[in-house]
Amino acid sequence: MNDHRQSERGSEIVIQACDVYKTFRVGGSEIEVLRGISLQVRAGETLGIVGASGAGKTTLINVLGALEPATRGDVFFRGRAYSEMSNRERTQLRGSFMGFVFQAYYLLPELSLLENVMLPAMVRRGAVRSTGVIRRRAQDLLEKVGLAHRIDHRPAELSGGEQQRAALARALMNNPEVVFADEPTGNLDSETGKQVLDCLFSIVRDGSHTLVLVSHDRNVVERCARVVRIHDGRLTAEQGPS
Repeated sequence: MNDHRQSERGSEIVIQACDVYKTFRVGGSEIEVLRGISLQVRAGETLGIVGASGAGKTTLINVLGALEPATRGDVFFRGRAYSEMSNRERTQLRGSFMGFVFQAYYLLPELSLLENVMLPAMVRRGAVRSTGVIRRRAQDLLEKVGLAHRIDHRPAELSGGEQQRAALARALMNNPEVVFADEPTGNLDSETGKQVLDCLFSIVRDGSHTLVLVSHDRNVVERCARVVRIHDGRLTAEQGPS
């Protein structure tokens, strides 16, 4: 059963990819990873992207999330092309409207859990004057992911599932409109992965976030309301809400 239904805002297109190609140069060769991807992501929906290793999943999510530029074609956020934005504007877009959860947790080992979650907000302009507000939001997010008792611990003191839940809290720190999750259960056993997904979908649902989730595991993406398959850099099939 799908965890999330399209909201009343579902007619609004948040992200749109138009005939996107992505090529990497390796040595003297060019490797075409994305081959003409066109895709719309609507407000409030949960979209799953499934495909085998090497199919282009991570590259696609990086291009959709403005982490990497398209080689050809373009991606639009609420009608504005990434190619028309400066590097600073794309950075602001990611910081204010997008949150990212990766297979690797990327928590800073020298910081406490609370400090790791606060970090995305602390790098924004004027953050020093709002430290108390930021701290309270981070504490609230850690409580939502079941880690209120771990806020003073460092990442090395946590299990893999706890670290991934902390990474989820960090991704939501700035209350992003879109959450990108790239193989969020890839480093976890099946039971721990299920717990992380339960937490992810619960928070996405309660916060009316848009979710783009990629995985090689069909059971993971089928929790989304819509699923597309990527194969050799192309979208090959789509499953709508059921």
